[in-house]
Amino acid sequence: MLRSLSVALLLVGVRLSSQAATPCPAAACTCDGGQTNLLTVYCPPDPSRRRLPLLLPTTQQLNFSGSGLQYLDEESFRGYQYIQLMDLSRNQIESLGAGSFAGLPRLTLVDLQDNIMEFIYPAVFTGMKSPFVRVRISGNPWHCNCALKKVWNEIRATSNLEVEEMVCASPKEHRGRALSTVNDICDEELSGHDIAIIVIMFVTLISAVVLHFLDMIVDLVKSRLLKSRDEDYEQKPRSNGSPTVEVDTSEIHNTRNSLGQHAYSRPAPTNSETRSMITKETPI
Repeated sequence: MLRSLSVALLLVGVRLSSQAATPCPAAACTCDGGQTNLLTVYCPPDPSRRRLPLLLPTTQQLNFSGSGLQYLDEESFRGYQYIQLMDLSRNQIESLGAGSFAGLPRLTLVDLQDNIMEFIYPAVFTGMKSPFVRVRISGNPWHCNCALKKVWNEIRATSNLEVEEMVCASPKEHRGRALSTVNDICDEELSGHDIAIIVIMFVTLISAVVLHFLDMIVDLVKSRLLKSRDEDYEQKPRSNGSPTVEVDTSEIHNTRNSLGQHAYSRPAPTNSETRSMITKETPI
């Protein structure tokens, strides 16, 4: 009886282990292949699904088209080194995290068509080890601006990456145009860095002008105060406690003129008078 009980427990354990290692991530998904073979996993639409479910490491192809995914990050496909094809089209993916497809040496195709992405960062494709990957991104509402144009140019310069053409959904003036054909988009707008520099320069200029005018006003007020003080000082009579004596300068001037005229009207001395004056002045 003890032996039969052990066998029963062993069978239960094997069954639980088999259920835990089921190839399909959810009951609604279907998987082609076996646990030891490469798998093709297909999961139908599920409104409650927001992120990629847990997969087996032997997964080779993913078909999550229209399955309700909203976000992918660097952890979404970590450890799935056999994945070659990903169909992530017709989902609600709004953004992709940096390194979303890193560490996948066999990856050849990523289908991101008909999602709701308006912008993508070049860091999304960092760490890709596959020699060549094709990325389908049409059908997304791309907002074409200078930043997206720079990202597009950077992605296109990556040697092992072929990205499908981006078609602008906004702004209105570029709607329906391929982003690669919009060459003047960076001339039409300024980046946030450029705007910040312009604002700083404008504020600095206005501050300098205001300070200059303030200095001029202060100097003007000082000069007027000094002038007013000097005028008050000149108009105020000087007093040291003694009565002020007013002198008639006109009389002094007349007296000085009369004395001068008298001196010039006096006749010159004769020779005898001159000798007499010398004799008187010479001591005996």
